[in-house]
Amino acid sequence: MGTCDTHLFLSLMQIFIPCLLCIVAKVGALNVTISGFYVFGDSTVDPGNNNYIKTPFKSNFPPYGLDFSNQVPTGRFTNGKLATDYIVSYTGLKKELLPPYLDPSLTNIEELMTGVSFASAGSGFDPLTPTITNVIPIEKQLEYFRECKKRMEDVVGKQRIEDHVKKAAYFISAGTNDFVLNLKRDGNASFSM
Repeated sequence: MGTCDTHLFLSLMQIFIPCLLCIVAKVGALNVTISGFYVFGDSTVDPGNNNYIKTPFKSNFPPYGLDFSNQVPTGRFTNGKLATDYIVSYTGLKKELLPPYLDPSLTNIEELMTGVSFASAGSGFDPLTPTITNVIPIEKQLEYFRECKKRMEDVVGKQRIEDHVKKAAYFISAGTNDFVLNLKRDGNASFSM
């Protein structure tokens, strides 16, 4: 990544993070109650789903997880919490970390109802991106959401889950892998604005 590219990336992050915080503050100021928080996307929001699939795109080893009290890597591509972990902790859902949907220990329906992440590091909007990286495409993440909804419905009933889904918040963060892979394929690393 060249100096210009790095500067552009950092500038975009300086815009993205305050916007994200404004959204959280606005929801809090409106005193809106959400029923659950569901996340789709790539490594920016993957809490560890890639730990449960065959892909080289994993972060279940040090130095990841160093900022957690037990310093154990969780599969998050960060040394601590993801932005979505911070968001869910401020929503009133009584949850500090958003779990990965594919975690086999995730059997508690209440845990599913308060929210999970279907995201997979290396994924993107372009259907070619996840095939190159052997990760979970956005379409499959949506299938997992339908599966999750059915699991909850089987326990608490169709009407309650329909109401729940309407009152839930949804978050998607993807596209950076599409951008990087298309640059690599094209061989052109220049921008024009």
